[in-house]
Amino acid sequence: MIEVSSRDRVKTDKRDALKMATQLSVGRLNGIYVPSQEKALIISHELSKILFNRDIKNVLLIHLNSFTAEMLDELLTNYEKQNVKFISLKNALSDPAYQINPNVVRERAYTFLNQIRLSRRLENPEIVENLYNTLPEDKLDQLCR
Repeated sequence: MIEVSSRDRVKTDKRDALKMATQLSVGRLNGIYVPSQEKALIISHELSKILFNRDIKNVLLIHLNSFTAEMLDELLTNYEKQNVKFISLKNALSDPAYQINPNVVRERAYTFLNQIRLSRRLENPEIVENLYNTLPEDKLDQLCR
């Protein structure tokens, strides 16, 4: 859990990043971030297989803040250990999957693959649902309060 002062009620990206960096500096977030990203990779793979019968080229969106800067080397090293191949954005977007406009608008942010899944009115496969249920969203949500 992220420690937040009872007087700390203002939410800004800058303040959120500072809170995350502070917690990271004392070793409180390392066990959350990288495992969550590993699960995101598996989710992407599983949804790709269901939606396209193959892996599609993925786009890794990274938000620039002190937390990401602190974790980036560990994250990219972990991806390399999983045989992820890094390619240019142009190359990734050349995948025919990205020609699809799923026309899905929701309050909650969804990945591109989840938007396509929703547009096709498909349920999450069990493995994906199980992975989503293990993500520490409640812990990470505390960072933004």
